[in-house]
Amino acid sequence: MSNPDSPAPVHKAVMRHSSPEVIQAISEGEDVDALDREGRTPLFYATKDGDTAIVAALIERGSNVNVQDKNLETPLHFAAREYRLEAAELLVKGGADVSAQDVHGNTPLWRAVFESRGRGELIKLLLSAGSDKTLKNKHGSSPEDLAKTIGNYDISAILG
Repeated sequence: MSNPDSPAPVHKAVMRHSSPEVIQAISEGEDVDALDREGRTPLFYATKDGDTAIVAALIERGSNVNVQDKNLETPLHFAAREYRLEAAELLVKGGADVSAQDVHGNTPLWRAVFESRGRGELIKLLLSAGSDKTLKNKHGSSPEDLAKTIGNYDISAILG
């Protein structure tokens, strides 16, 4: 059982970027999906940091790639927010839901468009995995709309 007020050993190992410690903690019975006070598993933090060795180790050991935190964000939202292409590739390959919506109705694609700064690789990955460029959030904005609104013409061309 998770104690949200005290980071689990797996969380601590992820924060130290120590793949061997993560694997050891899981091997010793630590919950790969232990939750912290934000409702986030170690996979969120490994993804945020772009630590692909740990992301891969967690997924291989059964971490839920579609777990949602208190804001209904998934690890794929974190990959998109931090523009972590390799982590996103691992998550998508592991079955991550590319259409998951957070509390604002934003999908990982919407977040990737917002954070892209003209970089399109992650957006192409999400589109090829079936993400809907026309799905509107709670404010009526789709990833396609967002690219036009913020004047991100390179990304608008990709979303075409």
